[in-house]
Amino acid sequence: METTDDLRQIAEAHHASPGALAEAEASLASADRHPRRSHWRIALYLAALLVSLPVLVHSARQLRQFAGTHHFSPTTVRRDLPFIHPTRHFTTQQKLILFGDERATNEAERWKPLWQSEPANPSYFMEYAAAYFRVHQTLSPEILEAADRIDPDNAWYSAIQASAMAKKAVKKQSPGYDARKRGEKTTYKVTDEKEFASALALFRKAIRYPWLTQHQVELQKQRFALLPERRDFVSQFPAQVFAASQNCALIDLRWLVDAISVQAGRCAERKDIAGFQQLVADWRWLVRATAQDGVSLLDVLVAKALFTMPLREFSDAAKALGLEEDAEKFASLYQQNEERKKFRDDEVSALVETKSSIMTWLTSMAGRRQADAPPPITEADLRPGRYADHALFGRAHALASWAVLGICAGLAALGSSRGDKAVVHLSKRLQDLLRWNDWVRILLGGLVIPVLWYFAITRLTPFSAREWSMRPSGFLLPAAQLGSLTILMLVASAVIASGRLATRAGFLGLNPRLPWLGWIAVISAALAIPLVGALPVIRPLGNMLFFTGCTLSGLALLWWVWGLACHALGKPRDGSLRRATLARMMVPAWIFGMLVFALLMPVHYAEERHWIQQDRLLEIPAESPATTRYERDLTEVLRKELMGKLIKLD
Repeated sequence: METTDDLRQIAEAHHASPGALAEAEASLASADRHPRRSHWRIALYLAALLVSLPVLVHSARQLRQFAGTHHFSPTTVRRDLPFIHPTRHFTTQQKLILFGDERATNEAERWKPLWQSEPANPSYFMEYAAAYFRVHQTLSPEILEAADRIDPDNAWYSAIQASAMAKKAVKKQSPGYDARKRGEKTTYKVTDEKEFASALALFRKAIRYPWLTQHQVELQKQRFALLPERRDFVSQFPAQVFAASQNCALIDLRWLVDAISVQAGRCAERKDIAGFQQLVADWRWLVRATAQDGVSLLDVLVAKALFTMPLREFSDAAKALGLEEDAEKFASLYQQNEERKKFRDDEVSALVETKSSIMTWLTSMAGRRQADAPPPITEADLRPGRYADHALFGRAHALASWAVLGICAGLAALGSSRGDKAVVHLSKRLQDLLRWNDWVRILLGGLVIPVLWYFAITRLTPFSAREWSMRPSGFLLPAAQLGSLTILMLVASAVIASGRLATRAGFLGLNPRLPWLGWIAVISAALAIPLVGALPVIRPLGNMLFFTGCTLSGLALLWWVWGLACHALGKPRDGSLRRATLARMMVPAWIFGMLVFALLMPVHYAEERHWIQQDRLLEIPAESPATTRYERDLTEVLRKELMGKLIKLD
């Protein structure tokens, strides 16, 4: 009765018609006869909670896994975050294979237990020997003795010792970048003749071995078989981090080439043609052996560096010895290498720049420039990785928007209880004036249709941020388009709720002052979604359309924030009943929005998993472990190109 009297007083104050008042009283009476009619809100809140909890747990678990990715790099093992260490399920032997002894104080001691676990295994022994060399810049007598027993046909041990001697005996003086551009040569100075002679003698001994190998293929296959299966964005990182952190046992052979360059000049001074030709043959053996053994792109790039470093000295020496044909070959190869250093912005580079995923761009751009004819990359090759990036970003956006709507629902609940108790009580009763079709319009029209509009634009038209790489825009393009969706949902739900409240309780004066302004905000936010996506599509108007879309979205958000500020700071007597009722209506609406975003997270995750499985460029091939499949293909191309250049010297 008290509520009915209050309604009559307010209706009389606004000169409401008797029919409107009677209809409102009938609606309230019907609600009183069906008290369970409002239980749908409780069911909605419970559904939002039950759906959100597993999604949030999954997101937290993924963040934890991503935070533990650094543990898969043997060089950056940390013990300060044991609760996110992802390697606890490995056996002791598996940990040794992947990471060595994590308690060791240096790299050599880290890998010695792996060798000791299988003393006759040449792969394990090589891992320890290479680590020992990186720490001490030499191999111990124990290692050399064991090498003769375990790996007697491998030239690596003698070659790396010769390289260490060459490093001590030869001082390299680079003229600097600008001086090299002017044509100045790198100069070498022998500081220890005895050590220099010993290095060359040991190198000549090394080339008599049947092969030079790091024994990496079998060891890498063992390691990658232990790493997590690539299922989604997070699970692909351990293998990629592990592969990228592997050391190259061939890289320290570069000092041997310095000694070879010095010896080439000395052969020219002594007019020793036979000695020079033998030196070139020895150098070719070294380059061929390292190129054939290389597993990773870095291995082959090291072989390429061993090939290119002495070319100028060889050309000058051959010319001084009267070997004009050889001098021309070396000079031509040197010039080709200098030209290769110049950046070539070809069509594929532009395609990778604008259409690739972030990881593809990081792993392919630098390596491609090293090859004369790199493996082709098409837009179809780039699409899966790029879509996976955007699916992950969409998942992050859904999580952030879920939190935003949760905060908004909390503020609305707090605002609905603010003010005079009579107003609060009356606003609660006025909710019962709304019918089921009013709530359908608010929830579907304000929260579901905007999502469908977004998916229609981004999946069925070219005006989609996911058709372009996120990197060039610094994530601004997808953030603006997804942000416009969130703003549209906030604005549309509030405008529709305000309109339905005016329809059912307008006779009480609960009408918005400027309803058309709210619909302009809705249209602005809706138009912002395709306009933002037009940035890379429509040239040269893309920038203007992008900023127009951002402006429209910003104006819509400004309208919503202004309404929120008026609700929070407005005068109690100035529309307090309308604001309290509208705030109470927005609580279930925005909780439903949270449910929508909670459901979108697994949708985006399913997209991410699908496209990760389709992405062949970033796949790590089991038959030839490398950072990515494309790197494997590029490594083979570089190897063939290098072997072809060696053949030209025959």
